[in-house]
Amino acid sequence: MTTIAYRDGDIAGDTQVSSGTVFDCTAVKVARNRDGDLAGAAGTSVFAQAFLAWFTGGEKHEAPQCPEDDEAFIVRATNPGEVECFEKGGKCVVCASYYAIGSGKRVAIGAMAFGATAAQAVDCAAKHDIYTGGEVVVLSHQG
Repeated sequence: MTTIAYRDGDIAGDTQVSSGTVFDCTAVKVARNRDGDLAGAAGTSVFAQAFLAWFTGGEKHEAPQCPEDDEAFIVRATNPGEVECFEKGGKCVVCASYYAIGSGKRVAIGAMAFGATAAQAVDCAAKHDIYTGGEVVVLSHQG
């Protein structure tokens, strides 16, 4: 899967994708739109690419439907304390100063609970989750 983390205006995501025993570390799983909003998607590459294309394309129609274990979120630059969560059952909003999704989310949330940045949280997850790895991409509300 992956690990995507958000904290203090930054979103961070790993670049690893895997299929069986094959690993590639070139995937982009986070995006910033022209308004400075941030989004991340975890799960299948097909869903992640579709969700991020929908997000950066202006969200002109309904968001792509999440398959069973896929998830995504958006944090608006105008309201960084609210996280719009997209899951199989639909969409919800949670109030959180930090947030994470993906197979390494528990490690990332734990790291951020002890003061880690979003990037440090993804690095920490990569040390403990075989589905998180590669480079860490970081984007900010400010650009």
